[in-house]
Amino acid sequence: MTWTCPYCKRVLDAIAKLDLQVELIDISAVEEASVDLQQRLGRAVVPVLRIEVDQWVRESSVIVHRLRAMAGSPSPVPAWVVLGLERLAPVAFGCLAAGLLSSSDVWRPALVTAGAVILALRLAARKL
Repeated sequence: MTWTCPYCKRVLDAIAKLDLQVELIDISAVEEASVDLQQRLGRAVVPVLRIEVDQWVRESSVIVHRLRAMAGSPSPVPAWVVLGLERLAPVAFGCLAAGLLSSSDVWRPALVTAGAVILALRLAARKL
């Protein structure tokens, strides 16, 4: 992790909320950790959760999902759904923007509705 990464902050919030004991390594302060990530994963991207010697979990939403399962309160939403909704966030914002800027009476409500539904599902998946 790094202290400036917003995705790391999300994972750190989950660790605190779940009251888990997790060893935190700041790759910006520990060069060996950055080199290790580079060698093992091909690039030093955070956040990363190392569960066992060779089991690494990337993507903050999947890490939070895994942490909740480890803490005994698994999410009813599968990790792939959460990850998919996270990845659709830019599409949702694009739909909202296009809908708000559209002059078409047909496309405006459809685009705004699609964007709002995706964002609502994303928020609901994060809370479950």
